Order: sequence, then C-alpha cells, then structure tokens
Amino acid sequence: MVRLTYTYIRSNVFPLTPLNLANLSIESTKGGAGAQKRDGIWYLMDIKKQGIQTPLMEEYEKEILRLTSTTTLIGAWCKIRRKGWFSCLWMKFHLLFKGSLDFIKHLF
Repeated sequence: MVRLTYTYIRSNVFPLTPLNLANLSIESTKGGAGAQKRDGIWYLMDIKKQGIQTPLMEEYEKEILRLTSTTTLIGAWCKIRRKGWFSCLWMKFHLLFKGSLDFIKHLF
C-alpha cells in the first residue's frame, strides 16, 4: 500500500497565467529573494530538477526565456542578477552535480 500526503493551497496569484508567473518570477529574482536563490526562477529550476511537472510550467518557462532574451533558466537568472560568465558557469556545474560531489566538502 502506498500512502500519499499532500497539501492543497489555493492560488494566490491572479491572474494565474504563464506571463504573470514569469513577471512575478523575474521581479522576485531582482530582489532579496534572488540574492538568496529563493526566487521564482530558482524555484522553477529546482522543481524541474526534481522531475515535478505542473500544467503551466512549460509556458511559464518559455515566457521567462522570452522576456529575458535568454535560452536557459540559469542564463535568465544570471542576466537578471548581473552575474559574470564564470559565476554562472559555476552555478550551472553546481546545479548539475549538486549532491553527487558533497563528499569533496569533507576533504578540506
């Protein structure tokens, strides 16, 4: 027997459209949430990595990429946060291998 527990939370975003979600994500990335990587774009990257899919997710991502004139979410995040290419390359590497290289932390 498999037991699934979940939370149902009503939407607090109106209107709930990909364009509105993208705009809210971009704005959150510009502020303090973006500095802590707790913004809408980082959230989207994280849930994608976990294999989570939502009905608006694909179009929401496309809108972020269109509005930022970028081809990847990490590229959009870096452009908004005005991070240099090396910093963004490191973040891409970290996103790809997060967890699998944790043992390195214990070597130093």
